[in-house]
Amino acid sequence: MKSFTVKTAVKSEVIIEKNFSGLLGAIKKIFRGKKIVILCDDNTMLLFFSAVKDNLPSATVCPVYVNAGEKSKSVETYAKVIQDLSKYGVTRNDLLIALGGGVIGDLGGFVASTYLRGIDLIQCPTTLLSMVDSSIGGKTALNTNSGKNIIGTFYQPKLTYIALCALDFLPEREIKSGMGEIVKCALLSNEITLEDIESGRYEDLIMKCLRLKANKVEKDERDEKGERIILNLGHTFGHAMEKLSDFSISHGECVAMGILPIIDLSAAVFGLSTETVNEMKEVLYAAKINLNRSFDRAELLKRIAFDKKNDGEKINFVLLKGKGKPCVLPLTIAEVKEALKW
Repeated sequence: MKSFTVKTAVKSEVIIEKNFSGLLGAIKKIFRGKKIVILCDDNTMLLFFSAVKDNLPSATVCPVYVNAGEKSKSVETYAKVIQDLSKYGVTRNDLLIALGGGVIGDLGGFVASTYLRGIDLIQCPTTLLSMVDSSIGGKTALNTNSGKNIIGTFYQPKLTYIALCALDFLPEREIKSGMGEIVKCALLSNEITLEDIESGRYEDLIMKCLRLKANKVEKDERDEKGERIILNLGHTFGHAMEKLSDFSISHGECVAMGILPIIDLSAAVFGLSTETVNEMKEVLYAAKINLNRSFDRAELLKRIAFDKKNDGEKINFVLLKGKGKPCVLPLTIAEVKEALKW
């Protein structure tokens, strides 16, 4: 077992275990009610619901199921889940477990933060991507017709419990998606080496990624001081690529793909040596993600112009002066186009 505490306004414990057997002891430390809600989707209901239920303290277990996929991050699904909790008679002393990937984590977090003005939350991420990224930090969100993550709150889980056995059920696409975020973290920090990535020791990789994120979250819990912005490395290009692919390419893969032009942009802006550029690209290639998918460059730049990190005429790009040397630089689209020779 590995564990540490994220020291935000509400202290949040992170536990990494081989399976769900440690959940009982961890929940006993924080549970003060009579009912435990398990929110899951079609997939996690079949794969993990029984294992989680068997490792809960004495309580009434209230299962809530939603459809798998991004469409469940909707106001309509949120209303359905709130109605289910009301029917179960869930009180402010009770607990919600979000059992699933990023969609369930976002939906569960938003439900927990708003139902009766807040009930205790446990994140149980079951994808590599959610294990290394969204399961901590406290960001919750729903999508609307106006865009992704338009409605949201900051709400810290009391516990993030990661059962590594969930990785055994992931298809290759989901593993690669998680690896995209892992190589992002490796480029942001010298704590994660190329050897770490190539070793495939997920327990160590997850812990190092989460410690990196926790460090930024503790300094800037509500994303107001700019400390968390470096965690957006690769996301500016990556989000545009996701949309242009009509979300047929996973988020983590798009993040890795989005880092490639960032390395080239950094090289042009800072005059980086070939050795430095190659070192960073070697880390990126270690994820074994296809980085050579082609996109219309004009369309990419057009979509980037509307990125939420846009600050007037300039966009705050997370660049790299080398491995473990991130920095933020505001650039116009014209400056990016000229630097990349696009």
